[in-house]
Order: sequence, then structure tokens, then C-alpha cells
Amino acid sequence: MILVRIRLLAGIFVALSFLVSLGLASLMLFEHDEWLERSYRNRWAYRDVPSRRGSVLDRRERVIRTDRPGVDLELQYWAFRRDHPLGIALHGANLYAQSEAEWAVGEGLRPSEGVHRFSFERPQTLVNACRQVLSISCADLSKGGRFEADQARDLLYYAQALLGKLSGLSGSEIIPPLRVAAREGLQISVLDAVKASLIDKDPNGNWGDFDPLPIFEQRLEQMEALAQRIHGDGKEPFDLWEFLEVRREQSDSWRLFVELPLAEREALSSSGFASFLREQEASLVFDEDWRFWLGLDEGFRERSSQAYLELLLEDEGEVSVDRSTMLVFDLPPDEARPILARRKLSYEQARWFGLLQDWHPGWILRTSVERVSGPVADLPSLEILVGRVTKAWKKDGQEIIPHRMESIFQDPAGAELSEDLEGVPAVMQASMRSSLTATLRNYLWREGRVGRTALEKEMDDVLSGRPGLRMVERDRRAREQQMFRSLQVAPGRDVIMSIDLDLQRMLEQVLVSDVALDCIERAMAIIDAQTGEILAMGGMMRSTGEAGVEELRWSRGATFPWKNPDVGSVVKPFVLLEQLDAQRHGRQVAPQDLFLPCEGQYQKDVRLRFKPLRCDGVHGMAARDPVIALAKSCNIFFYQSVEGLTADGLHRALGRVGWLGREEDGALFPEARFQGEIPGIPVNMHADPAHNTAQQVLEMQGIGYGVQVNAMQVARAYAALATGRLPRLSLIHGEAGSPVSLGVADQDLSIVQNGLRECVLSGTASRVAGFRIPGLAVHGKTGTAEISRLTKLNNAWFAGFLGRGANASIAFAAVAYVDKGHGADVGGEMIARFLARAAANPKTAEYLQR
Repeated sequence: MILVRIRLLAGIFVALSFLVSLGLASLMLFEHDEWLERSYRNRWAYRDVPSRRGSVLDRRERVIRTDRPGVDLELQYWAFRRDHPLGIALHGANLYAQSEAEWAVGEGLRPSEGVHRFSFERPQTLVNACRQVLSISCADLSKGGRFEADQARDLLYYAQALLGKLSGLSGSEIIPPLRVAAREGLQISVLDAVKASLIDKDPNGNWGDFDPLPIFEQRLEQMEALAQRIHGDGKEPFDLWEFLEVRREQSDSWRLFVELPLAEREALSSSGFASFLREQEASLVFDEDWRFWLGLDEGFRERSSQAYLELLLEDEGEVSVDRSTMLVFDLPPDEARPILARRKLSYEQARWFGLLQDWHPGWILRTSVERVSGPVADLPSLEILVGRVTKAWKKDGQEIIPHRMESIFQDPAGAELSEDLEGVPAVMQASMRSSLTATLRNYLWREGRVGRTALEKEMDDVLSGRPGLRMVERDRRAREQQMFRSLQVAPGRDVIMSIDLDLQRMLEQVLVSDVALDCIERAMAIIDAQTGEILAMGGMMRSTGEAGVEELRWSRGATFPWKNPDVGSVVKPFVLLEQLDAQRHGRQVAPQDLFLPCEGQYQKDVRLRFKPLRCDGVHGMAARDPVIALAKSCNIFFYQSVEGLTADGLHRALGRVGWLGREEDGALFPEARFQGEIPGIPVNMHADPAHNTAQQVLEMQGIGYGVQVNAMQVARAYAALATGRLPRLSLIHGEAGSPVSLGVADQDLSIVQNGLRECVLSGTASRVAGFRIPGLAVHGKTGTAEISRLTKLNNAWFAGFLGRGANASIAFAAVAYVDKGHGADVGGEMIARFLARAAANPKTAEYLQR
């Protein structure tokens, strides 16, 4: 008998040993990589370290835009529901009320009167919720009691958690007596069952007088105090109780969602699933609330979700849908994901909350950063040039985030972190790199900020910086023990704009004072004549507000005008320069000494809208003198000049200063004059010069009709007239690039410069008294391009520069698009007021003279 038993035990032992050996062999041979990966994932983790975005400074390194650290308040509702007495009491009481109602209906009874759902919108009722949870009968928590097993299990959790939070007792002190009482079916409350157990263990512990309700009321008062403290701590009032109620409703919906089968959850989470359902079931009535899905037949739900997921696999994760009619199910947020409650808490509020954070589980203080304008950058037009920054969007995952990740891994330290994982077996390299990539991608989606417009967009790679990454070892409790390798955080580099804040403020003051409702848009641009750096620039336009009332707002008129930007007579200096250069080099041209005198009308068989070509004055034989013709803006001179030059000569005149497209420019000059890319300004934010030959006869093109150039490019061209070199425009200090010589004789350039100076002294701009500033040699040209003969509206221009050659300081352009005025009266006055302000300020007077 003994031998039989020994043999039986030995057989069992051998069998067990064989099974264990099989398991170990399977683990080592077939599941080795999987368990090795799990081991490393349990021990190692990547931690991101946020980076600071670089500041935007003016040319004197004064702050225009910068990051300001702050503190945000977030709520992780899952922790609040399970760890905060208020959340525990409310959810426990609501679950008990729901369970009791379901039991009553199942028994054919009416639910008890007074059974209701508690709400955070009625915080005064939460004491009753606490009382109800503590008075739950232990008999109801038994397996054979009134409630379903999962309901009884959850009620047991809420009861012991609430008691533990209010008494300081551990779960091992609370749960055993509750389970004993439930197993025996005792009709006593959970509070009494625990107190009885404690009294038995410690008769002198005063547990008989223990009442948790006053403690709960204190916690409620603390929450009321928190609500009051942060109510007005920000731009708008904040109702904490309303926020909690919204999160409670979202939490309930989330728990309904996660109970669905995995296939249904994945399908509902896809943006194309609703459109797929529409195509499959035309008779299906859709509801914007995703919960209508729960009311559909289970078989239909299973078939539809499976069919859609199979279609996703066939199409490699994308299904073609009609985006214009696409309905996306608005799924509730995961209750475990922290949600922003209050942004930018004050220092005092954050400090106060930090001291009491242990009393408010679920509430999280998170350091944040806000992109703000500097104290001296209250300039709306400048804000348009700088642009805006936002959080990363979902669509950024297709372009911006992969670009950011690539730039990080191209960094030597980043490549080392992703490739040389010290101590990791070769089979784990790909998996660990995948983990690193996922960590970085999730960080950029969660915390990444992206420059959306203007300079913030153009210089995003420079400003954005690089987040730090740390590869750390964790123990079995997920606590960090040591750091293996790190990629140091690299803050974004600062960007120094070419803008001078003082000049920009003066320009905006001129625009505000001069812009009236009788024009569509006005704009100004001031640049350094030597380097091409933009010193100040802006625009304002007329628009119709929400109430249908016309109002003024800041615009991009200096770079991207809203209406026709014909330059009018501003083009004449460049036609004259080509006239002189063509005579000097023997190209096709009409000799000036053979020009007809100006009699106010051009007696040639050329008609414009059945009317003869005209001049605004009668200049007589002055039409043969280039200096007087330019100063007086004699159209007759330039009609004859452009006829002799022909269209090829006009193209050469425009191309010399970059006023032609890229292809035409390259055909005329060996060195590129056209500037399609301007540092600091995105391509889509500035309009390229255009030459419209279809709508205007050649003579009218010669006086600027059909020649469309923005104020920034006009100022650039006049800087070339000042120095003989065409500069490269830049909004970034020190990155303008090398200028290009105009390639004309100094004598010819001097004639043009004399004409521009004479225009101010005795010509069409002489009536602008503001140009008579001592010590400033203003050169300029008026331009009036008539937009409509019926309305008599014009583009009113003035462009010019200060000084000549090496003494040239700034070049400028001002325009009123579609205005009732003329060049001298509008554009000239704008520049004169700007120069007067700049000359009167010692900080800016240095820009006006060299």
C-alpha cells in the first residue's frame, strides 16, 4: 500500500516535472523574445523633458514674443472618483440608487421614493450621498443578495474606500469585517460593521463614538474653498462644480464605451466609420450622440464593425470617405486622461493649492508655458508679422511631427540614444527604438507647440527647440533607480527680427491717425537702404464688422494687399534708368532730343478707352529733360520713352529691380533679381510682383498701370536707386544676403537721383511741407494709379529714400489702395509724418542719417 502511494506520488512528481520542463522550453525557445521585451519594458522607460521655445527679439534685442512659465490645474477624474471622498460618495450613492431601482423593477416593485441621482451641481446634497453609502446594508453586499455580483463588488469598494478616507484605516482593517458581515447576511450598515470590529479589537479605542460625517463635511468645505479661490482667478469666471458635473457625465459615458467589444470600440474611434455606415445603411437614422449606437441590434453592430475593420486592413488603414458630409462620433474622453480645468493659475493660487494637494486627489498642478508678447510689443501690426503659436493638432501627425522627430534623431546625441542602447540585446534594438519613437511622438502631440503663421511658422525649426529624453531603469514598483542615457533638452534659439520697435510704433501711429474710411487699405514699409533689412512695416484696411458697420483693422497690406496694387508713376524712375542705359549701350531706344514737347495730350494714334493718352500738366520742352520730366511726372516723356524701348525694354526696366517673375528675371539678368523667398516671411504671406500686359496698352504700362508690386518690394527697388545695388529683403537681422549691383553707369543713376530729389524740392511732392526737415535729403516719387474713371478712386503712392550712395540710410514706400486722394496728399503725407516722428526721437534719428 505504501509502495503504491509512493509510486503514485512519484508519477505525479514526474508528470509535473515534465510539464514544467515543457513550459520552460516553450518560454526559452518560442516565447523568449516576447518575455525579454516585457522584462526590458518593465525595467526601462523613456522620460521626456519639455523644452522652452525661443524668444523673438527686435534688432536692439528687446523682447517681442517669449515663453512665460505658468501653472495649469488639471483633473484626472478616474483618481478623483476613486480617491476623493466627494467623488467616492457621489458615485457610490448613485450606484446604490441605480442598483436598488433595478432590483425593484426585477421584483415587480416600484422603486423606493426618494431614490435619485446625486449631482455635483448640488454640492449641498453630497453629505446625504456620504450618509447613504455608509448606511448600505452588509446583506446587500453578499453574493446572493439583492444586487448583481459586479454591483455588489463595486459597492463594497466604494464603501471601504470612503470609510478609509474618512477614518485613516487601511483596507485590511475594513474589508474583512465587511465580507464576514456580508457572508452572514447581517442587516447592519457598513459603518456599524466596521465599528463593531474595531471595538472588539480595541475596546478602549473610542471607536464607538466615531462619526465620519463631520470629517466629510470638512472635506466638502475644503472643496468649496477651492471653488471660491479659483472662481475668478483668470480671464473668465470658473465654476468648479459645473466642471466636475460635466466630467462625471463624461466618465459615465466612457465606462459605457469601454464595456463595448474591442472591434466596436476601434470602429467607433475611426473618423470614417459613420460615413461607412451611411453608405451601407441608407435608412439608418444617425444621432450626433454616439450612444445611439447602443440602441442598435447587437448582431448588426458586430457585423458592421467587423466589416469596417476588414476594409481598413485592405486599404492599409485608410478608407476613402466624402469629407464634406463626414460625421465623426464625438467619443467621451478617457476618465484616466487629465483634462485641463483652469489655465494660468496665479502664483499665490498655485502655491496655496500645492500645499493642500494631498487633500484633493485627482487634481493635478502641471507646469505650463504660455506664448506672450513682451512688455514693449503692444503693436497689432507687428503681431501679424510675428504670427501665432498653437498646440499641436491631429493633422500635424502627417507632416510637422515626423519632421520634428527626424530633426531630433539627426542630432548626434539623438542618433546615439536611438541606436546605441547600451546593454540591450540586438533582438531588442528595433523594439526599444519603437518605444523611443512612440514616447517622442506622444510628447509632441501632447505638449508640442507649432508656429502657425508668419515668422513663428517660417522660423519654427529654430524656435521650437528639442525636448530632452532620459532612458531610466525602474524597479518592480516602477520607481526610477538610475539613468542609463540621456538626450539633453535644447531650448529653442532666439530669433532677432530686423524690426525696430520704436520705428514700428511710429509707423503704426501714423497708420492709425491717417487711415480713414474713404480707402480700402493703407500700408507702409521702411527698410535699411544698405542691407535690405525691414525696419518697420504694417497696414490697415477697411472691413465690415459683424453688425454690418464698417470698421478698421490691421492688415498685411504691405506684403499682400487686398485690392489692385498698381504702382502708377512710382515705376517711372526705372523706365528712365533703362532709357539712359539703353542709349549708353546702343540698345533699341527713342532718342530724348527727338521727343515731342508736352502739350497735355499725346497726339499719337493710341487710344485708351476711346480717349487720348493724357498728362496731368503742360510741360512743354521739359518733356525732353529727364530730371524735370521725372520731377514733374510728365507722362508724355514716358509714353515716348517706353514706345522706343518696346516691351522688351520695359521688361528689362522692371526686371532690373526684381519686379518680374522668376522665369522672366532669369532670362534677362545673369544674377537673380526676383526675390521669392524672404527670411522670416512665409511665401504665402507676401505677393510676388506681377506685370499684367493683357489689360493695358504699352504706353500705360510705362507709367505703372498693370505693374503690380507691394509696398515692401517698392521700398526695396527704391533702395537700389539710392545705393546702386539691389538689396535682399529680410525680416531677420543679419540674414539679408549680398545685394546685387544694378549694373548701370553712375552718371545715369545720378540723373535719376537728381530727378527724385527735385521731385521733393519743386516737383509733384513739393507741396508736402513735412519733407523740409533740416539735415535730411529726401528723395522720392509720387504715384497715382487711377483704378476707376467713374469713381475717381486711385492707388495713392509715395516712395523714396534718404541720402545717396554710401550715405543712403533708409528707403520707404507708403500707399493708400483705392483711395480718393493722390500720391503727394496721401502717401507723401504719411511718409512725412513718419520722418518727423523719427527725427524727433534720439533713439530713431540715427536711422535717418549715416
